[in-house]
Amino acid sequence: MQGDSPASDGRSAQRPSVALKLRALLLATFQSLLVASVGSLVLGALLAANAATGLSVPWSAAVIVVYLVVYWRWLGGTWPPTDTSAARRDLLRARRVPVETMARAFVAGLIGLGALAGLWISCVELFGGGGNPTVSSLLGYPAYVVAIAYVMGSLNAPVTEEAAFRGYAQTRLERAFPPVVAVILSSVLFALFHAPTQGFIAWKLLFFFLVGALFGTIAYRTKSTIPALPVHFTGDMLFFFVIWPADASRSFAPSAGADLPLVLSAVAAVVLAPLAAFALRSLRS
Repeated sequence: MQGDSPASDGRSAQRPSVALKLRALLLATFQSLLVASVGSLVLGALLAANAATGLSVPWSAAVIVVYLVVYWRWLGGTWPPTDTSAARRDLLRARRVPVETMARAFVAGLIGLGALAGLWISCVELFGGGGNPTVSSLLGYPAYVVAIAYVMGSLNAPVTEEAAFRGYAQTRLERAFPPVVAVILSSVLFALFHAPTQGFIAWKLLFFFLVGALFGTIAYRTKSTIPALPVHFTGDMLFFFVIWPADASRSFAPSAGADLPLVLSAVAAVVLAPLAAFALRSLRS
């Protein structure tokens, strides 16, 4: 018994206590929702201000780009307060990675996005409730205004949400929980963040959880928030310009029966999901 105690004490000393785990979860929740919410509120305020001053000159597009650069750099430790610079830099985890790693992450992300797109279309046809409130709220505006708004949203979401959930949340959670648990928890936070605008619908919550798991796995495997940025941007552009606008015209399988889009999307989800998992496993930091 005495021979076992030092090793036992060493192992227990390395394990975060329940109190530390709870503290990490609470801080991860608060900080990630705050970081992501600030980004969404600023985007909404800029779009509203641009609409109030006339949409013929879409000046808000340039402003949001500057804002996102400043916001990302501040979250990464640049500028005061200097006493939090190191902590902010560690939490954002915006480490540069080799070009090969970026390429592998992007390919794995694209495969994952294909599976998720198939899942979304299948769920819309099976359960209904597709679309995005942002898309419907822009109906009636000129096409170029809608396109600019989509691109702005597709830029804003990767920067603020990757910083929030794969940076500030997941980095902190990985210190207190096993990696799989940290990715799961950050993905739950990501799904809950989207619920107020996308709806507290079971399949949508699952969808956004899986999206978070895709980006979270990329961040964990590469030890950086940067590789998921282009994947996130590509996914938002795909859904804003292609998938969400088409949701209103999709058939409802329970009443109309299964059609070709449902079959193809279901096959894509089933086939691409394991390929994405394999590609993600090949990633290294």
